[in-house]
Amino acid sequence: MISSDSDPLGPLPVLWSPTEEGIAQSSMAAFVEYLDVHHGCDLVADDYQSLHEWSIDDIERFWLVLADFMGLDLDLSDGVLTGDSITAVERFPSAHINYAEHARRQTDSRSNSYSPVATIDVTGTRKSSLWTSAQI
Repeated sequence: MISSDSDPLGPLPVLWSPTEEGIAQSSMAAFVEYLDVHHGCDLVADDYQSLHEWSIDDIERFWLVLADFMGLDLDLSDGVLTGDSITAVERFPSAHINYAEHARRQTDSRSNSYSPVATIDVTGTRKSSLWTSAQI
């Protein structure tokens, strides 16, 4: 969290904090558990600072593990990272991802549930409806 100790108005109040249950069910908690089980990283889901520091200290491994966690099948023939500074880095330079393929894969396990879909036809008419992943 960004410190506001030097703010002339004093410390800022915390506007929202997740519940313990919310933290435990978060994607970040699932990623941290994956790191621990599959890669031996000893991190805690509610310790964002440690995860952030690890992602910077071992940036190439972070991106590789994140892609693995997300189930992305990437071409790594050109390596994971290129560039010599954080502002000039390119991640997975030889990778090509089909967004629709990965979005569909995520919904296949819940194919009977409905998701909101917005469509715009050739006349510009916008329509919202609920579709199953099989319909999409």
